[in-house]
Amino acid sequence: MTTGLMKSSLTSNKLYRKCVSKPKTHPAHIRYVKYRNIYNKLKQIAKTTYYANQLNTFKNDSKTTWNLLKNMIGKNNDKSGIPLPFQT
Repeated sequence: MTTGLMKSSLTSNKLYRKCVSKPKTHPAHIRYVKYRNIYNKLKQIAKTTYYANQLNTFKNDSKTTWNLLKNMIGKNNDKSGIPLPFQT
């Protein structure tokens, strides 16, 4: 995450705290919703750009490419999810 997106996250959180107890027609709430929508668009663009660059960088390495694809869809091969009765 870039420093600009981190600052935007902090600003979004501050705006949220200001508007949480206000009605939806209040200017603070409207400002928060507009800021949140722009912030979410920027996050999605940054994520898309990051993965496009990573896939382009590792296009000749199939193992890394598949690991990136699994990461993109949220599939983990985390073995720590073993149910408690089977742990020793």
